[in-house]
Amino acid sequence: MSPSKDRAPRPSDERAPDRRGYMLGEPRVAQLTVRARSFLPALADPSDGTLIHASPDLLGVSRAEIYLTSRCNLACRYCNSRHRSEPPWPSGRLEALVDTLAATGTRHIQWTGGEATVDPALPRLVARATALGMDSSISTNGTASPTTYDALVQSGMGRFYISLDLIEGGAFDRETGSQGMLQRVRDNIALLCALPDDQRPHVTVNSILDPNTTRTLMANGGHALRRLLGWCQDTGVDDFKFLPASRARLVTIFEDEGSWEDFENLCRHEVPANYSMFHYRMRTMRAGGHGLPAGRPHPCWLCLDDRAFDSQHAYPCIVRLREGATPLYRHTDDTAAKLAATIEFLAQDRTNDPICGAHCYDLYRELSQAVTTRLQVHGQPG
Repeated sequence: MSPSKDRAPRPSDERAPDRRGYMLGEPRVAQLTVRARSFLPALADPSDGTLIHASPDLLGVSRAEIYLTSRCNLACRYCNSRHRSEPPWPSGRLEALVDTLAATGTRHIQWTGGEATVDPALPRLVARATALGMDSSISTNGTASPTTYDALVQSGMGRFYISLDLIEGGAFDRETGSQGMLQRVRDNIALLCALPDDQRPHVTVNSILDPNTTRTLMANGGHALRRLLGWCQDTGVDDFKFLPASRARLVTIFEDEGSWEDFENLCRHEVPANYSMFHYRMRTMRAGGHGLPAGRPHPCWLCLDDRAFDSQHAYPCIVRLREGATPLYRHTDDTAAKLAATIEFLAQDRTNDPICGAHCYDLYRELSQAVTTRLQVHGQPG
């Protein structure tokens, strides 16, 4: 099979409703505002313990991110999961979590790691989620066998986020600590893009920016950057985007403002406007990328609608899981303890938290700020 170069990219703006995507549209803001209002009495009067005796459905989220394993077959230099040693999921716990998520209103599961495809149970777990009415997406390094990706598609995986930072073999090997894997990644992306429309998942290429990848991309007048951007378009991916490495600020990724402007101008010249997520991410990097802007309070409502889980704990978001923050609660805690922990987290201003202040994702920040504004408009404290 060969990819269709004539197929226009399908819409992938993650701020708008999409059956198989992460959403920041008006319906999600409205839904999360309703959830937030249900917690406001407990936040105003923490001594009032009535909420912690409420229904377990209050713990439900629309989107869950499941950290399946810390194992990975690559050793990317920038990865902040490389030194994490995640205990295996106890027997039956993951299946029970999937069932609970479905029963309490979750519509979307993002599977991640490590490298989630190294767990042979993944297709079965995705099929279970699909049967329960939930959509699935995956963050993957693209190195699994074609049969593995086909099994995931057949199980109901609707969206693939595939890492491809560099498109030259030697540079790719140095960045990922691998040998000769680039062609497999490129072939897998092309095969997914070439599937018939009734089977084809949404395919997004993610490229991490750090000082090393940036220097490689911009060498020789941006030759490698042009090759990467052109290959993504020719292969037919639905969208692609650059992400600053979670521990790197934009000002440290580029040598100076002029270097960033050269990069930005080349990207705008090479990539048409219909690649909406690509250009959205370029704008958010320009505006500051990761982290919370200083100068005003930042309550975080995200955990009421988007939560991350590893084999032992729940976290308010995947950022706090990956950066080694204190968990929100344990899987084995009772409902009252989980609700009490959630209330305590919601009551805190995230501005001075070192993880949130440095690493909060732009999409998460947008959603939480939209809810805060909505609550204030209605005369309630944010």
